[in-house]
Amino acid sequence: MISAVVISFDDNAYLEACLKHLSFVNQIIVIGTLESEVKVKLKKEFDFDFIENKKDYISILFEIAKQHCIYDWILGLKANMIVPTDLKNEIQSIVETQKTPKIFKAKTHFDFMGKSMRFSGFRTKWKPILWPKKSKNISTSQLNSKFTTLYLDFDSFSQQTTQIAKRKAFSLYSKKVKPNMIDFIWKPFWTLKKECVFNLCILDGKQGFILAYLRAFMQLKTYLFLWLNYRNLE
Repeated sequence: MISAVVISFDDNAYLEACLKHLSFVNQIIVIGTLESEVKVKLKKEFDFDFIENKKDYISILFEIAKQHCIYDWILGLKANMIVPTDLKNEIQSIVETQKTPKIFKAKTHFDFMGKSMRFSGFRTKWKPILWPKKSKNISTSQLNSKFTTLYLDFDSFSQQTTQIAKRKAFSLYSKKVKPNMIDFIWKPFWTLKKECVFNLCILDGKQGFILAYLRAFMQLKTYLFLWLNYRNLE
């Protein structure tokens, strides 16, 4: 039996697709922020519990939601992640047959602007998505199937990066971090270089460069929003 935890920060465009692929789980908990009208709309179609929490730390939100999970296995996702059929079948098989508690990791499949991203930083890394409820000091294992990071359209993706930048800016503001010229010039440039060269975005061609550019621009927007916070401007 599986409890699913979905972390959402007003990811309204993505959340519906995520929930549609969770019909095989026994409990769904959405935690984060969600617009009221969207919550009402989704409640009519999906059975889930919503926990409002504005913290921007995914690990903290997951631990909070975990306390409300009632089943032995926990599937952890962000709202822009979906579980394809092959991954669903593999997860169900593990839940039915796995005797030794393990944390299971999976890679992601990401189509960006019509192209499958093979590199682009974290896209090639393993991400834990399935935990036994009692998961302290246990080994990990890798899944054969991949989850899908959802790309709807450029506007939705760009809007999502803007929301991430706003949350990061608010977090920095709450820690009394003040922006300077290095933040506005060097950090976006370094992010672009890191993504293109060290995280191999450039090997994904034009789409990889655009993705790297958007991440660098997100850095710039973060410190712009931080600067605006100090001036009480929107």
